[in-house]
Amino acid sequence: MKIAPMNHTNQVFLHFRSQGSKVERYGLVEHTGVQAIAGSLFHEWIRTPETSDISSLEGIPFCYSENIYFLQSDGQVTHHKSAAHFRTDILAPSMGEPVLHIALVCGNRCGYGSSSQMRILGFTWLADHQCAASPCYAAQTLQLSSFLLCLAPKALEVETTAGRQVLPFDSGMLFPLAGQMGSAYTFYPGDIIALPVTPPVPPVTAVFCGSHREPLIR
Repeated sequence: MKIAPMNHTNQVFLHFRSQGSKVERYGLVEHTGVQAIAGSLFHEWIRTPETSDISSLEGIPFCYSENIYFLQSDGQVTHHKSAAHFRTDILAPSMGEPVLHIALVCGNRCGYGSSSQMRILGFTWLADHQCAASPCYAAQTLQLSSFLLCLAPKALEVETTAGRQVLPFDSGMLFPLAGQMGSAYTFYPGDIIALPVTPPVPPVTAVFCGSHREPLIR
């Protein structure tokens, strides 16, 4: 299956709620703040005049994925979860160190049973607090970034107890694997393909999505 180039290259999106509101919205992260958009990020959208200071917004998981496929470097799916496993509060201390993943977000319906090519909306990061390749379906074990970067992933920058580190990533490996999966799986808008990155020795305390720091849930 062919993969279409990312649209809106180099743009950063945020999924958020305004303080005191339960309304969930998407916005473009600009130097002047977050400019809200109207419509569907996965289909058609337009900018609105509304701009907010990012410090006044509550970030929420970027999308509510029907399918999250965790891969090994050889393309084997180790386990399969969904948005039902997202967690935004404090995790139990017994969960252990999370495993970080680079996550590609699908922008359209494609794959098995569909003739359309795969369109990658962008990439973000995902933390799995239920051990690396555990098939366990325990709920509330995943943390997904609130941000999406519309460019090919090259590295994941993290903050550890010993300082900041850059974890390199070969995006040339993930895109072919995503294409191969299209013959066996049907992808829907917001579905995620995730591949683990090499973990640093010191514990990770936060992950950066572009210049935006997001604390790891503990």
